[in-house]
Amino acid sequence: MGASDAQKVNDLESKTRIPVIALYTNPIGTSEQDKLFYHSLRVTGKVLGKEERAEELINIIENYAQDLNERTKDIPDKQKPSAYIAGRAFYGSLGITGTDPQWPPFNLVNVRNVAHELSEVSSGINIDKEALVGWNPDVIFISPVSVVIIENELKTSPLKELKAVQEKEMHYILPYTWYAYNKENAIVDAYYVGKVMYPKSFQDIDIDQKGVEIFREFYGDRGEQAYFELKDRYNAFKKYE
Repeated sequence: MGASDAQKVNDLESKTRIPVIALYTNPIGTSEQDKLFYHSLRVTGKVLGKEERAEELINIIENYAQDLNERTKDIPDKQKPSAYIAGRAFYGSLGITGTDPQWPPFNLVNVRNVAHELSEVSSGINIDKEALVGWNPDVIFISPVSVVIIENELKTSPLKELKAVQEKEMHYILPYTWYAYNKENAIVDAYYVGKVMYPKSFQDIDIDQKGVEIFREFYGDRGEQAYFELKDRYNAFKKYE
């Protein structure tokens, strides 16, 4: 938090005479960003008297990250298809050129993200169409919150000539971000990405069973209903037709 942000917090606290606590709400995904997120989670737990639950959530996230990494860390790069996340929303929907160089579901399963050199941190960016055409990824994953825009774009050249479009290797995932960031969605997305990119390493994973398991870890008994409501709403975890 910068000096100006701290001043805003102090000003608000003095005006309202209510304790004000600043939390990290920017992108998460890289190790440094996750440290900031975990710190905010611990602060929230302390304020709410839920310190044990905060630590439990951090352990849940880290355990899934470890499992995903163990499944994929030893796969040689030459055996990895390249991938791209399209329509990664930030402050609203974007078209196919809205992406994330360090998209967490890719990083969790060590995917070759064609946009990875554009930034060392996870963030929403907009690229030139020419860059995407030049990368020509093997597989494209689509954030469904942007699908209406993307559908129209894919009717035009040169995007409709992309390898992933021609070979029907485009897949819906759960939206991981809009204005905020959903760790549970990112983790389920990572398991689906793993199944698509490395079928042998994830042959034991049923995505719905894993999705329900993950959502229950975050939401308790409401997790199963929440998972299927989101999956059905966004047509997630299937090929784009």
